[in-house]
Amino acid sequence: MPRAKIYLFSSVARGRYTYLSDIDIPTVLENLHNIDVDTLKIYIKSRYRGYPIELHIVDRQTFKKCCVKFIKPEELIEIT
Repeated sequence: MPRAKIYLFSSVARGRYTYLSDIDIPTVLENLHNIDVDTLKIYIKSRYRGYPIELHIVDRQTFKKCCVKFIKPEELIEIT
């Protein structure tokens, strides 16, 4: 398994979640070369079955270009 940076954002990170909120978890890999993203999502979701997890698996370049652009720094919590 390649090393990844894992973050938390959205209403859970802001502390304004409700029972309808999902848990947005961007997972940032150096690159997605030779990574089957769908299989990785299935594996992770199977480990946390029953939790409303929304995985966003991206490479570092996409994360810098898109996620950081739309997510305020104070709403992005690094987990690992």
